[in-house]
Amino acid sequence: LEAAQRTIKQKSDEIIQLLQRVHNDTATSQKLTTCLQKEKADLQRALSSAEWLAQTAQAKYESQLHELRVRCDALEKRCQHMDVLERQNVELCAIARQQLSQKEVAPASSVTSHAVPDVAS
Repeated sequence: LEAAQRTIKQKSDEIIQLLQRVHNDTATSQKLTTCLQKEKADLQRALSSAEWLAQTAQAKYESQLHELRVRCDALEKRCQHMDVLERQNVELCAIARQQLSQKEVAPASSVTSHAVPDVAS
């Protein structure tokens, strides 16, 4: 009877130890779960922040790209206008040269009040 009681006591102590281990493991598991949930929330916030930064950077890039395109278009128009002005300038110079050469060739008596005005003035 004593041997049976000792065996029962020993088995009871083993069961109590196992239950304590299970309780401790459960508490540890709950702590780890809480910690992992907190890490997950932190990572989700970091991801949201990174996505916001990426969207902001993309919007800024697109805005700057648009601004550069507008400025390039304006510069292209100015260059085209400068080309037109340069052609006009070449034409005016040719006309002025022609008029100067006609003045040099024409006799002094043929110069009238209807003479072409001097381009240089």
